[in-house]
Amino acid sequence: MRIVAIKCLSVSIPRVKELKVAYATRTVYNGFLLQLVTDTGLTGLGEAAPNFEVCHETLEGTAQACQAMAPLVRGSNPLTREAILEKLEPWRHVAAAALAAYDIALWDLAGKSAELPIRDLIGGYRQAIPNEMTIGIKDLAETVAEAVSIKASGMYAEIKLKLGLDPNLDVKRVHAVRAAVGPTFPLHVDANQGYDREGALRVLQALTGAGIDFAEQPVPAEDTESLQWVSDRSPIPITADEAVHTPEDALALVRSHACSMLNVKLQKVGGISRALDILAIARAAGIPCMIGCMTETPVGIAAGAHVALGSPVVTHVDLDGGVDLAFQPATGGIEIQGDQLTVSDRPGLGVELNDEYSNRFANEEALQ
Repeated sequence: MRIVAIKCLSVSIPRVKELKVAYATRTVYNGFLLQLVTDTGLTGLGEAAPNFEVCHETLEGTAQACQAMAPLVRGSNPLTREAILEKLEPWRHVAAAALAAYDIALWDLAGKSAELPIRDLIGGYRQAIPNEMTIGIKDLAETVAEAVSIKASGMYAEIKLKLGLDPNLDVKRVHAVRAAVGPTFPLHVDANQGYDREGALRVLQALTGAGIDFAEQPVPAEDTESLQWVSDRSPIPITADEAVHTPEDALALVRSHACSMLNVKLQKVGGISRALDILAIARAAGIPCMIGCMTETPVGIAAGAHVALGSPVVTHVDLDGGVDLAFQPATGGIEIQGDQLTVSDRPGLGVELNDEYSNRFANEEALQ
């Protein structure tokens, strides 16, 4: 089996609801879908969802990286994934989203070739994992109303609350949500680097008694010393998110005891393969992981779900990044059963493009 053509589509989809976090407000998804075409008729799908604030990657740069990688991948056997990724190593630190698109597509092809879901290729550890929903930064009344609605839907086993702009309001919102959803419904918080270390500690101490399972990235990503400082003093376990881009980052964080959990996002780390490297480091260190996401389509979301279900290291998921898109270019992949997230047993990602995007790929010229 050889890769004979590579195609890349630009995708722009409005969000029906904006998502406000400490560093940005999201109103639209902009990214790319990648297709690897083989001489056997099998095709692999991947997705690149660049995030400038977290990864310093632009749409233009991601498109250029996808184009530049194509000659190095075309003609390869897609099952020789690590050999291909070695050729793409120069882009690992500068174009993680583009690398993720290629890597996810290679895994999709591997699953289709083996007639197995990616979950089972990774390890097939579990069939389902508790589903989570995120509430962005909103006023107090909106936050509480959304939390009550999420719990009442029965589709989610946990709520994440975004914080990081107004410490006093953040504390009030968290306590109000806890009162509204009851004492046992799982909650955690995410400040998206919004505080300095003293401010982070004040907020976390003020949340003592609110039953918060963990807090994500309270301080700037590059300030590992402050993350460690907060982690040493916080009454709530600390999860590193924006600080984790590479296996080297993960190794440094676990060595310094800067956190109690790692949030691994495929678009941030360069795909499934490098995510598995990070999970292996966490497993050796005895630290659990969560699988998160950017705003993504079912292609990227399914890839994250397969990793979460395949590995025993993953204890939480945050894979709601596509629920508020105005339309979906693909179907399949993840499934919701009660408040649990699972994937189909179809080979590979288990995702199918809709007719519009199938036709767009059919008419798209291959990258040269």
